[in-house]
Amino acid sequence: MNQLVPMFEDLLNNSQINWYNVNDQMTKQLINVLVKYGITTNLEVAGFLGEALFESSGGRRTLEQYGGNGTPEQYFNKKYSNNSNLGNKGGNDGELFRGSGYLQITGRWNYQQFANYIGDQQIMEQGYALIGGVYNKPVQDIKKGENGVIDIGKYAWEASGWFWNIGNPEGINLNTYADKQQWDKVSTAINANDTSTFPSRKADINAVYTVLRR
Repeated sequence: MNQLVPMFEDLLNNSQINWYNVNDQMTKQLINVLVKYGITTNLEVAGFLGEALFESSGGRRTLEQYGGNGTPEQYFNKKYSNNSNLGNKGGNDGELFRGSGYLQITGRWNYQQFANYIGDQQIMEQGYALIGGVYNKPVQDIKKGENGVIDIGKYAWEASGWFWNIGNPEGINLNTYADKQQWDKVSTAINANDTSTFPSRKADINAVYTVLRR
């Protein structure tokens, strides 16, 4: 693996990608996940990293962003807690199981499936903290565009690889679409309700692919 670290660090640091806070630990976690989940061809890596680039704002946001009035708890509970399609059961489910990870998984059902797969039920107790991480300062003090405000979670890459390979709503290995450059199908499997972002996602995928081919 060690010989791959400089190559992937160069990739992530490329000006067309501009990943935030590239370091050996994060890069090794990424490489481990790519190998584990069989994301190996240029197209597969481009699809996975391009979607992660978009979903996490280039590694800057591994937690779904809070927006609106009130506290984050109030915001996410109002948005998600009673959404039975996500497996949520009310109460604090919306906040606890908010979007998290480099490819953001959302909802009690997804969290439970990942916890079962990885063998760590603490995920169901700590929720987003173990996947996306936690803010290292009060949310109300975070300025727009400020970086370095999240201590990234243990499973940020692992949950993303699982979602790409197994846990997405279509239950399909998204390498199948990536190798055919069916990027809209990839984006639909990741967030079918966010079609307005598909062109931006595709642009990020193409940026990664362009760098990989050099």
